[in-house]
Amino acid sequence: TVVTTAATGVGNTTATLNGTVNANNSSTTVSFDYGLTTSYGTNVAGVPTPVTGITTTPVSAAISGLSINTLYHFRVKGINSAGTSSGNDMTFTTLCPIPASPGIITGTSTLCAGTTGVVYSVTPVQYASGYNWTLPVGATITAGANTNSITVSFSPSALSGFVMVSANNVCGSCFDWI
Repeated sequence: TVVTTAATGVGNTTATLNGTVNANNSSTTVSFDYGLTTSYGTNVAGVPTPVTGITTTPVSAAISGLSINTLYHFRVKGINSAGTSSGNDMTFTTLCPIPASPGIITGTSTLCAGTTGVVYSVTPVQYASGYNWTLPVGATITAGANTNSITVSFSPSALSGFVMVSANNVCGSCFDWI
């Protein structure tokens, strides 16, 4: 008898799959199926395995390498001499971390209108899928848009202002400015 129970310890890229198994006095190999659909696609050993005896035993499997902000399906499975029994399908969604503030922007903070080839950059931010740069009126990104390092040209009529950047992903964003 196998029963899938709720996943625990769900993080950005990790989770613990849980279930119970009653081997009904037949040594039972325990595993978990998981994946993006009910076709699963990945199978991992449960702990403990095998399960023996006639008591209901909690089983689990710690998994990693998952994608952030993603729905996963899973089930527990037991195999013994009587055959294969699969628990009910359950789901969990990995967490969606907002990237941290990009930190200090490196680059020239004082310059004249008409200056070209000015490079601004920030250290790459964990979980960022892109970077949104905001420039003063008359400034244009000439290379590196949506990356952590850009090249900027300031037109002769450029206005003074701030260079700002946000690190973002599907979950949200944080920004910094110079």
